Amino acid sequence: MKTNAFILILTTFATLLITGCEKTNFGIIRPSAHVSSTTYPITAITELDVADRFDVEVNFSDSENDLRIEANENLHQYIVVEQAGGKLTIQLKRFHPSISGVPVLKVYLTTPSVQSFKAEGSTTIHVLDPWQVNQASIELTGASAWYGTLEANRLDAELSGASTLSLEGSVQDFAVNAEGACEMTGFAFEVGKLDADLSGACSLSLTVQDAMRVRATGASMVYYQGNAVIEYQNLTGGSQIIKR
Repeated sequence: MKTNAFILILTTFATLLITGCEKTNFGIIRPSAHVSSTTYPITAITELDVADRFDVEVNFSDSENDLRIEANENLHQYIVVEQAGGKLTIQLKRFHPSISGVPVLKVYLTTPSVQSFKAEGSTTIHVLDPWQVNQASIELTGASAWYGTLEANRLDAELSGASTLSLEGSVQDFAVNAEGACEMTGFAFEVGKLDADLSGACSLSLTVQDAMRVRATGASMVYYQGNAVIEYQNLTGGSQIIKR
């Protein structure tokens, strides 16, 4: 009897393993070969918050609010899209299998305007149209990246965990706080006044025309072009300000 019961348990376990391996394998999911798209209804937004390895493309349109997500077919069930007022959040479910390989997780967003972007967990955001706004905010964490052209009066940026900010365009006031091997690139990005606080081998490249205030530690670097006056500098741990 004990032998029969043991055989039954093994048979049941094997059946579950075979039927479930297409979806997960002990908490690991392999993206399916077939890729499909899902469209989500949204209204106008002011904030975009994306996490978990998504590749995001943003277009601006005065008359459209459109969100489409393209993903491996067996990953759609783990994608969460929520809008609360003007804030749109896109991420994977909190408890989801570990994704093996390179998944397809692409977001296509069209909206009239955005005031702030937040990306975390290796998310990449490409803003394909010029971003024109009065006050802009960008927050990047966990090896995330943001690419685009900005025209604004002010930009506040928070970067951490080896994130990358690539900018063109211009702002009058730029305040940036970066830590942990982050990089901001773009001499084609011109600012009037810069206020920078950098730590942990961060690098900043841009054009500054009026004034600079820089605090930098841990071999962080500021490379700049333009005619800015350095009003304040506190550089430690091999950090430098270098005019190109």
